Amino acid sequence: MVDSVFNPQHIGYHQYDLRVAYGINRDAHCVRNPKSHRGHFFRKPNSRPRLITARPPSGRGSRLTQTQRNHMKRNRIIPATLLATLLTALVAAAIVWPPATAQEPQPPAPSRLCVVWSSADAGVAKNVCFMYTHNAKKQGWFDEVYLVVWGPSAKLLAENQELQAEVKAMQTDGVVTEACVACARRYEVDDDLQELDVQVYGMGKPLSQRLQGDWEVITF
Repeated sequence: MVDSVFNPQHIGYHQYDLRVAYGINRDAHCVRNPKSHRGHFFRKPNSRPRLITARPPSGRGSRLTQTQRNHMKRNRIIPATLLATLLTALVAAAIVWPPATAQEPQPPAPSRLCVVWSSADAGVAKNVCFMYTHNAKKQGWFDEVYLVVWGPSAKLLAENQELQAEVKAMQTDGVVTEACVACARRYEVDDDLQELDVQVYGMGKPLSQRLQGDWEVITF
């Protein structure tokens, strides 16, 4: 490749300057061609080009071609462009996705029990319904316990003092007592139930919401 580059028929000033820039000692191995008005240089006979380790000469004799300048400029521009693109992406990611904050653990939902008491049998009320409802709250089986007086049980509660005492004990321990106003009015005991601190109102919608929600509903 050195022979072809230094051929007087092909070499020009810019090619020679490129060779000088790459460190070929011109003075030791090349002489001016006296037949060329452009001042071409060619190799001396029986001489080998020697690479020098010094820095390439600077000044008028070491001009780079436009292609080399463009290549060097592109090598400087491309890394800068990539760095700017990366920084822009990082800033955009920080704006769009802010750092996630540690979420505090949510407390578990309270367990809730709704007991619907509709039986007119006093034995069912005392030995089954009231016994389980009262212990569900006292023993902590459920966090919230509701007793709903519905149907014939409304008349039974208004007339039976023993059952009224049981209801008072449950209310003291935190059991919420409710009654259906429509049923209580049919038996004409709505005022009597209110005197026992039983909440008397429409129970159709509340009971439906509990059946559709996370309540446990049991009927006696």
